[in-house]
Amino acid sequence: MGKGFFHVPTAINEPVKSYAPGTPEREEVLKQYKAFYDSEVDVPLYIGSEEIRTGNTRPMSP
Repeated sequence: MGKGFFHVPTAINEPVKSYAPGTPEREEVLKQYKAFYDSEVDVPLYIGSEEIRTGNTRPMSP
């Protein structure tokens, strides 16, 4: 007989949120997006296992 999974656990999903205009979920996501959008990020450079930071920050956007 094969060595497969015969008793697969039932998946438990997160609740589905609507994100419709005016909902608290949408306001929370937009608030966090604006906080990320308005911030500057110092992305470190790794050489081997050494982390190097220049302090030279720039706005980042996708």
